[in-house]
Amino acid sequence: MSALTISFTYGSDVLTLPTPDFGTTPGASLRETVGRAMGGRVTSVLWSSAINRNPVYVWNTMPEADYLAAVTFFLTTVGGAGNDIALVDWDSVSWTVRYLGGIEQAAPVNYDTWQVKLSLAVVV
Repeated sequence: MSALTISFTYGSDVLTLPTPDFGTTPGASLRETVGRAMGGRVTSVLWSSAINRNPVYVWNTMPEADYLAAVTFFLTTVGGAGNDIALVDWDSVSWTVRYLGGIEQAAPVNYDTWQVKLSLAVVV
């Protein structure tokens, strides 16, 4: 697997997609705010001590061939949210996830590209 891809595995079926334009990392802290207070002090507030259990990946211009492969993989092969999928992200970190949605709301950008927002849930 190339360092610039993300892959999903279900049984012997593997879906490899280009790295998303935006993605939240499973297991990362949910939200931290860093700012500068009066007098130059730097402040940091961690809004949650929980970890990200629902990663979201966004492709602003996913090629149509990848989009059609994702539709087949998530909706036909995996069967939606009912089954666990192995995810290996662009940093070669492996997670067990379930599909929550997003493929159904994908929108065409040009005649051969799609905007896709994929929502997943980490299985613990």
